[in-house]
Amino acid sequence: MKSKMIKMMIGTLCAATLMSKPVTLSNEINESRETTNQSNTETGADNRVKIFYTDSKEQFDACTKALENRNGEIIVEVVHGTVLDDEGNGQLDSGYYIKYHTGKKGDRIESIFVYNGNSTALDDIEYRQDTILK
Repeated sequence: MKSKMIKMMIGTLCAATLMSKPVTLSNEINESRETTNQSNTETGADNRVKIFYTDSKEQFDACTKALENRNGEIIVEVVHGTVLDDEGNGQLDSGYYIKYHTGKKGDRIESIFVYNGNSTALDDIEYRQDTILK
């Protein structure tokens, strides 16, 4: 069951990265309505999947609040950052630190995190995908 759910989430992640035309919601989180609708259709989650695009400190704080209060919801976070050195140290566009295991100094990276819906721990990531952007 868990494996099946992860496979469905990978499909959702692919769909999320291909969607465009973000809509600014009242809480300042950019989320594509099309992505959310497709996620619900692909996973059958009935609004249990929330996708956050966190490119600012305000959006990061909103995502953190959702992670602390997820109550079984599956949180997907999409972030962008830059590799700072050859050891994989990086900085997100929101200003926070991240460790990369791919890319070289100066590369732009998009990272997608799928958090465990049954936990409130901020670091309980079930799946991570890093993609080098051009």
